[in-house]
Amino acid sequence: MFKFFTLFALFYSTLFSADLTIIDGFQKSDNFTLKYYDDENSLLTIDEIEKIDFNDTLPSQFTMGYKYDNVWFKLEIENTSKNEDFVLYFTESIWSILDLYTKENATWKVQKNGLNIPINDRAITDSSPAFKLHIVNGNRSVFYIKGNTIASQIGEFELYTKKEFFNPNRVTLTEWYTIYAFVLFIFILLNLYNFIIIKERVYAYYMVYVFTYIVFTFMHSGVYISFGFPNWQEGLHVLGQLVLSSLLLFSMEFLKLSKTYPVMEKAFKYLAVGAFIFALLLSQNIPYSTVASNVFFSGTLIFIVYVAVNVLKNGFSGAMYYLIALMLFLPAMAMMAMNFNAMLVNNDFTRYMFLAGAFVEIFLFTILLTNRYVIMNNTNNLLTLKTMELENIRKQLTIEATTDILSGLYNRRYFYDISEKYYLTAKEQDQNLSVLMIDIDKFKDVNDTYGHYVGDNIIESSAKILTKNIRKNDVVARYGGEEFIILLEDRGIDKAIELAEWIRVEIENNLITVDNGDEIHVTVSIGATQLHHINDKNIDETIKRCDKALYQAKDQGRNIVSSIL
Repeated sequence: MFKFFTLFALFYSTLFSADLTIIDGFQKSDNFTLKYYDDENSLLTIDEIEKIDFNDTLPSQFTMGYKYDNVWFKLEIENTSKNEDFVLYFTESIWSILDLYTKENATWKVQKNGLNIPINDRAITDSSPAFKLHIVNGNRSVFYIKGNTIASQIGEFELYTKKEFFNPNRVTLTEWYTIYAFVLFIFILLNLYNFIIIKERVYAYYMVYVFTYIVFTFMHSGVYISFGFPNWQEGLHVLGQLVLSSLLLFSMEFLKLSKTYPVMEKAFKYLAVGAFIFALLLSQNIPYSTVASNVFFSGTLIFIVYVAVNVLKNGFSGAMYYLIALMLFLPAMAMMAMNFNAMLVNNDFTRYMFLAGAFVEIFLFTILLTNRYVIMNNTNNLLTLKTMELENIRKQLTIEATTDILSGLYNRRYFYDISEKYYLTAKEQDQNLSVLMIDIDKFKDVNDTYGHYVGDNIIESSAKILTKNIRKNDVVARYGGEEFIILLEDRGIDKAIELAEWIRVEIENNLITVDNGDEIHVTVSIGATQLHHINDKNIDETIKRCDKALYQAKDQGRNIVSSIL
C-alpha cells in the first residue's frame, strides 16, 4: 500500500509540475522543456488550444524540420523568487509568426512577434522575438506561443530576468553577428586593395561572394531588422542562392577553368545563372521552389568539389588549397542543413558551426588570394623594373644616336630628321622658318697651333653659347667638324640676322685659355636664310641656300653675318 501511494504521489507531482521553476538567484535559463502541439490545418484558436492536452514535449533548443502548419508551444513557469518581471527570448528571427498568449482575468492578452510584425510594434524592440512576462511570486503561469514559418521550425527559447536581459554588459546574439560581419568586411577591404592593384576578376568575384555571405548571415540572424530594413520572409533562401551563384563565379576564376577545364567553365556560368533564377523564384514564394532550390544547392556543391578534384588531377596545384578551404566549409554547411531538416539534434555546436566553418574558409581564401597578390605584385614590380631598365637603355641609345658626344648638341642625322618635320609644320601653318649655319673661322690653324684639346674646348664653349641664345622650340646641332646649324621656328630673316649677330659678337668676346696660360679669341662666320614657301620643295633646298650664305660670309673676310633670301 505504501508503494502505491508513493507512485501515485510521484505521478501526481510530475503531472502538475511546472516546465520551469524560478528560484532566488535566477538570472537565465536555456535548459528546460516545453510541450508542443501541431495544428495541421492551422485553424485552431487559442480557446480551442487551451482545451487540448499537450502530450508531446521538446527541449528549449529544438528543431522539427520544415513544416508549414502552425505549431503551438505550452510553457508553464512557477516563480518562487523575489523577481516578478522576466523576458522570454527566442533565438531565431526567421519565424513569420511567433505570438505569445497570456490569460489574465479570463481574457487573453497577445504579444505579437515574428517577421510579420515590424520591430517598432513589438513589445521588445529586438530583431529576434522577445516577450515580457510578469509572474507574481508564489504563482504558476501558463504561456502559449503560436508559431509559423516557411523556413525550418528551429530555435531556442531562453528565459531571463528583466534586469539580466537589459544588462548593458550582456553581449547579445545580434552583437555577436555584427562583430562577425565586421571582421569579414575587413577581408573584403583587403581584397579590394588587392583588386585595385592587380585588377583580376577573381578578387571582384570573391568580394561579391563574401559580401553576399555577410548579408546571408544578417538575414539568417535577423540583424538586418535592427538596421531598419523591412522584414523579408523569403530573404534567407534568396540570399543562400546568391551566395551559391557568387561562389560559382569565384571558383571558376580561382580554378582558372578557362585554361584548366574549359568545358566546365561554361557549366559553372550556367549554374551561376541557375542559382540566380532560383533566387528570383524564391523571392516570389513560388510553390515547391524551396525544396527544389535545396536540392539544386546541394547538388551544385557536390559538383564544385568534383570539378576541383579533376582540376587537381590535371596538374593545377592551386586546386589543392581550394579543396582544403572548401572541405572545411562544406561539412559545417551540411551540418546546418541537417540541423534545419531535423536530421541532427539542435544544439549550439550544430546550429552555429557553419559560422566557424565559413569564417575559416573565407580566412583561408583571403590568405591564398593575398599570397597570389604578393606573387603577382612582385612579378609586376620585377617587370616594371625591367621595363624601366629597358626604357633607360632605349633613351640612352636614342641620346647616343641623336647627340654629338663632344658638344652635347644634336648630331647631323637627328637634325635632318627633325628639320623635315619643322619644314612640313611651317608649310601647313604658313609660318616663318629661318636657318643659321655657323662655322668657326680658321679652326684648323687653331688645332695645329694649340692642339686638339684646345680645339675641343672651343667646340664645347661655342655650343654652350649657341644653346644659351636659342628658344625652347628652336633646334641647334653640330653639322660637321667646326660647323653648327640652327633651326629657328616661326622667326623671320630679320630676327634671324639679329640673333646671328648677337651670337657672333658673344663668341668673339669669349676668351679661351690655352696650356701656357695665354687667352685667345676665335671668330665665326654665319650664313642666314629663311624658308621660301613657294620655291623650296623641301628643307634641303633651304639648307643649301643657307650654306651658300655661309660661304659668302667667308669670301667677304670672315667674322660677319651674310644672308641670302
